[in-house]
Amino acid sequence: MIDKLDVAYSAIGAALSDDEIRDLLKKSSGMNLSDITSANDSPKKKIEKVIDYLKHRGNQRWLLTRVLLHAAAEKTERAKKTRETIVKAFPETLVRLPKADNLVMSALGYLQKLLNPLPTNFRFKLLPSRRDFARMPQGVFALFAYKSLQESFLKLLFTLNASEALLANPLDDLAPDLKSLANQMDQAVDQAPTALALLGAGARPENADLVRLTELAASLRAAADTPEDAANTIYDIRRLVRKNLARLNSDIIKAVQELSFDALTDELPSRLEEMQDRKEFRELVQAIRDVTATILARALKSKMWQDAEKEMSLISEYFSLQDDAAGIADEWLSVRARIDWLAELEPDEGWAAEARKYAIEIDEELFQEKKLDDNVRLHFEAYRSWFRGPFLKIDDTTKLDFGSLRQLGDQFKKILNELGR
Repeated sequence: MIDKLDVAYSAIGAALSDDEIRDLLKKSSGMNLSDITSANDSPKKKIEKVIDYLKHRGNQRWLLTRVLLHAAAEKTERAKKTRETIVKAFPETLVRLPKADNLVMSALGYLQKLLNPLPTNFRFKLLPSRRDFARMPQGVFALFAYKSLQESFLKLLFTLNASEALLANPLDDLAPDLKSLANQMDQAVDQAPTALALLGAGARPENADLVRLTELAASLRAAADTPEDAANTIYDIRRLVRKNLARLNSDIIKAVQELSFDALTDELPSRLEEMQDRKEFRELVQAIRDVTATILARALKSKMWQDAEKEMSLISEYFSLQDDAAGIADEWLSVRARIDWLAELEPDEGWAAEARKYAIEIDEELFQEKKLDDNVRLHFEAYRSWFRGPFLKIDDTTKLDFGSLRQLGDQFKKILNELGR
């Protein structure tokens, strides 16, 4: 019988260099690789020792979540297998994740005991760390801002997809509500400044795209009674929305990977030993590392569902580009396998059975008829419509967790303000 742990250790050891192992371990746990492993250990042995060390303390998720994110950056079959191998051996990395809210509440409770109000002697000793403390709320607020912008564009994309499908294949009793779509675009533009304000003065300007979105909303209203003009306008809107989603996806992954509370957990001045020796401080560090791992995992899951959505959008283009099934088969099987795996990560939702049900209908039409006809298209649109439900639930849960994390950012900002007195 194959040992799942042994396979996982080998896969991780082959995927990471010594420097990468060292950096990921330090970021995730504050620990030094040299304190756990020997220089003569093989990569696999180093991984085994490190994970075993963390596992006995219930903390292996801290490191493994970062390893999963590292693998996600590499779009190769080996990286995909590495992710699947890790989750198979350590399902807690992505299956039944804890809610961030409970972890944040614990962290806030310990912060209250330790630093609220900030003791006068602590304030003096923390002053040299003020700049490092400032990075903590900045990172949290930026992450929430990117997620808020992404949510608006993502919901807009789903409305665009549905409208585009109805324009391309009109139904007698159902037409796209283009004026409602234009209103949704205006709402996204109106909400954007609030999110952008959280990014601070150094934020990347988004005004040009927001102005363009407003212009396209006006064009859509003008073309509401002309299907051909409306279809062309929706195509332009979709390009703009997808461009912004791709950029925001990158922003979020970068932001979660750079999310750091080291100023509090690892880099406090040595003269604050009396605080670091308290049980509440150790519990605070545990809670913060737990919530960080959860936020990283949520971001990764959201990214993987978005990658699957992009693959499905490419498959949908086959229905207008060719009239046989040969070109779509490989792409369909690939995206189906990806979504099946993602659905299995949510065993309490029943999505895996639903995904198989809709997919089998496509398989039967696609591989028996060997052509792209209306039956295949309708089954594919039904599958795509089903997919939106799980995807939006994943995205909503991610935003809730990011929102919970923002409470920590507010507390860090309060401490920072006290240091400024």
